[in-house]
Amino acid sequence: MYLPFDIWQHIAQFIPHEILWTLYSVNSAFFDLAMEERYRDVSFGPEDGDIMPNFVKLQDPVVASRVRSIYFRPTVFLADGRSLANWVKRALVRTDSNGGGPLIGSERKTLKQMSAAFDAIVDLRAFHLHCWPSDDSDTIHLSVPFIHAAFTCVGRSLRELVLDASLEALGCALNPSLIFTGLETLVIRFCKSYRLPPAVKVLRDTVIPFVNNHHSTLRTFDLAEPNFKVTVDFDVTALFFGMTHFLRLRKLLVGIPLNGPETIAFRRFLDLHKTQISHLEILNEHALSFYDGGPLFGLRHLVLAKPSFTPKYEKLISFLQMSGGYLTCLVLSDYQIGYNAALDVFPALSQCEMLQELFIRADLPDSYFLNLLAESLPNLYTVHLAVHRDDTSIRSLFGYDTDWRYPPVSKLRRLRIVVPNEISKKVVVQCQYNFRVTFPGIHCTLVAPEPVVIPDDQGTGRVRVELNTV
Repeated sequence: MYLPFDIWQHIAQFIPHEILWTLYSVNSAFFDLAMEERYRDVSFGPEDGDIMPNFVKLQDPVVASRVRSIYFRPTVFLADGRSLANWVKRALVRTDSNGGGPLIGSERKTLKQMSAAFDAIVDLRAFHLHCWPSDDSDTIHLSVPFIHAAFTCVGRSLRELVLDASLEALGCALNPSLIFTGLETLVIRFCKSYRLPPAVKVLRDTVIPFVNNHHSTLRTFDLAEPNFKVTVDFDVTALFFGMTHFLRLRKLLVGIPLNGPETIAFRRFLDLHKTQISHLEILNEHALSFYDGGPLFGLRHLVLAKPSFTPKYEKLISFLQMSGGYLTCLVLSDYQIGYNAALDVFPALSQCEMLQELFIRADLPDSYFLNLLAESLPNLYTVHLAVHRDDTSIRSLFGYDTDWRYPPVSKLRRLRIVVPNEISKKVVVQCQYNFRVTFPGIHCTLVAPEPVVIPDDQGTGRVRVELNTV
């Protein structure tokens, strides 16, 4: 009997492991994709309870061939440190020669099982090393043998590495000579660190050499914003000054603030890759204010997540005038663009002749605003517009101001609008007809908290207003 894939995948979630393999051996065609989805990700974290079932599953060659990513918190492999017996055993064991802490008998057995399980994985793509802020330096030091063993086993086919840990933990975990020959994406998320001389020493002696070891393979470098609301204060200047030229770098993401001397170091690193980088994400344009290395010829995608509120957006305008001609996508997440800002920013946007997609937050978008936007960017195809006002602005935007008409020279075909939480369904229904008159040929999507779908009349498909969950 044939069933769709989604049904088989749903069934696979509730069938015990042994029965599932029996069914799989009978008819593997139906279960192949479901098994692949089920065992694609393996997690070794505190929320997963006992880690031993994961070792058992990985011993099966079919499961091992399915695994593509591993979430790895090394401290869960340690025995209970609160046990007096384990504390006494650990005190009587010498420190390992590889720099890790003393492992007691049960931990050595776990280490062997982990190495055997990881060795069976044939095509691992992503590895997420996660050390919580609650993991102190002593605990991290004890778990170093597990980290080194995992790196040794998974390094053959690894494409993406996420280092979600403190600088102290990375100093223990990373080896300056460690190289993953196929690594293309590196994400570093410093969850807790302090600007102290030892921290700078860890950067220069461990982290920077490790990053530079992958200068010939790395395509994406992400200095990510921490997941936890803790102090993040390490020497970014030393990091950007220490990193070398990455031959294949295309995507650069910086999720932490850059100010003062840090921008100079960032400018130096950016200047090394100005002909390579096609995707750049930073918090605000202040990081680009000191950049005078000429246009970024390869830049196609620019994301500015948080505004710096400079007078009349002069830094943003200056950068767009220099490098905007190559952009195809521009994201201004939290920039409140009103009447005055529109008069300042839109002339600079007109320099972005190749721009096809724009994410922008409008303070009060009306007919004049959208008309100016469409005339400034004749090649624009998609606009994602955030509106944070009441029903009045929505009425004005959706055609109640009859003086505005869609410019025939524009190529705009998709309009996605994030509306206020207070918007009423009645207003959306009222605007449906005005969409057809004011926005001929445009697919409009409204995004609001309450899910409602309003189909078009007669199934023409020309205009469809959707009210989806944010």
